[in-house]
Amino acid sequence: MVSEKTLESMITLKEAVASTTKGVEEKENLARKLEPEIIQWDPLGKLGRRDEELDHIESELFIYEDLITFEESFCEQENDKLDDQLSKLDQRDEKNQARILNLGQQLQLLKEDLD
Repeated sequence: MVSEKTLESMITLKEAVASTTKGVEEKENLARKLEPEIIQWDPLGKLGRRDEELDHIESELFIYEDLITFEESFCEQENDKLDDQLSKLDQRDEKNQARILNLGQQLQLLKEDLD
């Protein structure tokens, strides 16, 4: 005969098996419900598209960086040319001022001679 303790253990085990079976079934139902959403979500596809977009942005940045470097070099060259032209104008201005001063002195001498 089966003892009362063994019978209680069997009942407890049967309840535990039933509870575990119910939990497994609930999890399987939940997994079936989530599977289409996970497939529709397509995380790998989204990551792939994001990587492609980032690669495109990076290549565009390199293009703009090259363009900015070129523009900067061009502007520096133009600035150097303008500095040279300004320097030449300053030298001409100094020569003209010296001529004016010289003419003023000559005019002063002529005035003195006439007096």
